[in-house]
Amino acid sequence: MLWLLHATLLGAWAADPPAAPAAEVPAAAAAAWRELSAERLTARFEQVQHRSVLAKPLHATGSLAYARPDRVRWTVDAPVRSVFVLDGARASSALPDLGHRETLDLSQQPEAARLVQGLLVWLGGDLARVARDYDVAWQDGPPAVATLTPRDPTLKKLLARIELTVGGAPRQVERVVLHEPSGDYVEITLSDVVVDPVLPPGTFDPP
Repeated sequence: MLWLLHATLLGAWAADPPAAPAAEVPAAAAAAWRELSAERLTARFEQVQHRSVLAKPLHATGSLAYARPDRVRWTVDAPVRSVFVLDGARASSALPDLGHRETLDLSQQPEAARLVQGLLVWLGGDLARVARDYDVAWQDGPPAVATLTPRDPTLKKLLARIELTVGGAPRQVERVVLHEPSGDYVEITLSDVVVDPVLPPGTFDPP
């Protein structure tokens, strides 16, 4: 996740035309998204990057915290510690072991802000954002699989599609696969998911 968000925030993106009006989401997918809706969420994750430039997949583990509508803390514990925090219009990242920190004001970069929102759409079950930014295909399970194809021209530069595996009772996103236009892809498997936890003060402070 962090590599893709960094690309979003640091890349120079042209101001493409806005996406068409919100798409119609299949009824089964809409029902699932309403069930997935959460004000807050925490989880552990395992992330595996599959890239043509790598001799073997790159594994990372860490944790995430989310609060509606646009607050995220994504912490990679290993192999290299890194932190990304989104708090409204402020995006911050850090590589603590290297002493590197950076903060961006997304209110001054509307294209980057739209990209960040599009990339994080699978968190929190926000159906309105899904319909705005993606065409949705739904395959019943168990587990069910939702395939989100970007509609926004700018988002298409980063993502070919997102595949979400949804299972459990109550339903939760168990696995996310981010496919890039190059053919590279990243798998994120979630565990220890807690819906609507009490988050400690300072969770979304800059790292």
